[in-house]
Amino acid sequence: MRSLQRSSGTKQDAMQSIIMKILQGNTNKSRIADALLPQLSPEQEADILLLSEPYREKDCRTWLSSTRKNAAIWIPNLRQARVEQHGAEEHYVWARIDGITYVSCYFSPNDSISEFEVKLGMLEDHFRDTTQELVIAGDFNARALEWGMPQTNKRGQLILEMAARMDLMVLNIGNTPTYRRPGFGNSIPDLSLASENIAAITEEWRVIEDYTGSDHQYITFKIGREMRNRTDPRNKIPHRWNYRKFDDVKFAEKLLSGIGDIPETSQIVKRRVDAEDVVSSTMKILKCACDSSMPIIKRFINRKSAYWWTEEIAELRRNCLKLRRKAQRARRGAKGIDYSSEHKSVRKELRIAIKKSRFHCWKALCDEVNADPWGLGYKIATQKLGVLGSVGTMTVKEMQKVVDELFPTHPLRTDSESEIDDSNIPAFSMGELEVAVSSLKNRKTPGPDGIPAEILKEKLKIAPRLLLKMYNTCLSAGILSARWKRASLVLIDKGKGAINASSRYRPICLLDSAGKTLENLIKPRLLAAIEKASNFSERQYGFIVIW
Repeated sequence: MRSLQRSSGTKQDAMQSIIMKILQGNTNKSRIADALLPQLSPEQEADILLLSEPYREKDCRTWLSSTRKNAAIWIPNLRQARVEQHGAEEHYVWARIDGITYVSCYFSPNDSISEFEVKLGMLEDHFRDTTQELVIAGDFNARALEWGMPQTNKRGQLILEMAARMDLMVLNIGNTPTYRRPGFGNSIPDLSLASENIAAITEEWRVIEDYTGSDHQYITFKIGREMRNRTDPRNKIPHRWNYRKFDDVKFAEKLLSGIGDIPETSQIVKRRVDAEDVVSSTMKILKCACDSSMPIIKRFINRKSAYWWTEEIAELRRNCLKLRRKAQRARRGAKGIDYSSEHKSVRKELRIAIKKSRFHCWKALCDEVNADPWGLGYKIATQKLGVLGSVGTMTVKEMQKVVDELFPTHPLRTDSESEIDDSNIPAFSMGELEVAVSSLKNRKTPGPDGIPAEILKEKLKIAPRLLLKMYNTCLSAGILSARWKRASLVLIDKGKGAINASSRYRPICLLDSAGKTLENLIKPRLLAAIEKASNFSERQYGFIVIW
């Protein structure tokens, strides 16, 4: 079972151990900006999106909005960013994610100074006494020298006074404008603020130059300087190899060259230690052969392009960006008018292309559902229902509690090793091994060692004696190796009940293929012994435990 330990160390160490990529921006209620957002998010590898003036609410459980729908927080993948608590007010929404409170807000330029001051005061009153670290981001429509504007206005002064009282620091760097609209000039209304500890571990704050479809350019920054803490349970997932790029020649070479590293043993092994050494050495050779013959699958969570994304749409987006830049540089001259007109025309083409692509992809999805009811359509539907994501919303302590309830601990057995009379126990034959290995199903998720069943089948072709020796060693010692008693635990959400209740989840334990093979070797012998002993009683009902 996958270890679920809590990370140790100071609060500062805990924050540095987590890297979060933030994407901040104002979509300006633009349909194109809303359509491009699912594509920009994976391109920028964003874990959390802090948005102002969203076009509309997304129909998903990872979208949080203010009560007036003018600010939003979008977490594309709850397994990557765990929401502990959240709330909303008229002009801002907040979420506590991995111990840090993120606030997305929007202050309209149409508000008077007195209205702005009242709204800013509400924001300050809510978070002034919080003990959590803060990140506040949004469109404040204010000017100040501290974030690159040539002068400070009344709004900017009020924000700086609030930041001083709350020990917040301005994260903005340089004077790159975030508001760019041909014919209307440039400005920096988008502001990022953070508490002192967060500012100390914030890196790579910048204004991206990608075409967003909005009058605003988006901001990205990263919180954290180190890789995730190794004691974080989300990082205990074993790596896996890409079997589709399997090189059988390299696999055979590495496998055959490592056979000499297996310790020599007598034909009959009595001690557990000796058997474990043989198993460990054999599996180590197998892993080395996998490393040399297959690339490891890189784990990019939520890094796929939008399902409707095409090269044609990408080219149109590049053209939009190019023409908008030309229109901005030409300003109000005759060329500027021409470029603005061209930009509007290409922007319209982009909107139509996205709409057409979405329509065709939806039609293809409907056709696929008829052919394969458990395919992509099923995955999308379950995600909409929130069936696949709520495990990520639990804290480590809550997750540990659920696991403890599902798998209660028992006193450890302290049986001493005893001599086994193996004079009447025949060793496994090559035929038995071939049947056991062939019964393993392909394209199944492997256990903690990450070795797929297909690799054991390849190993059987190249070095059958190597596998046979390992299993016969286990048989003569009367053991199931300790490494095969571990499993990767997956909790499947049933979609009902409290999130931290154990009854809400259906546990699945993923076992190593090598351990399954030993079980497949022993199973027919157990069944034969049971049949020889007059089989089961007629009163035997229900499941029969044979291992």
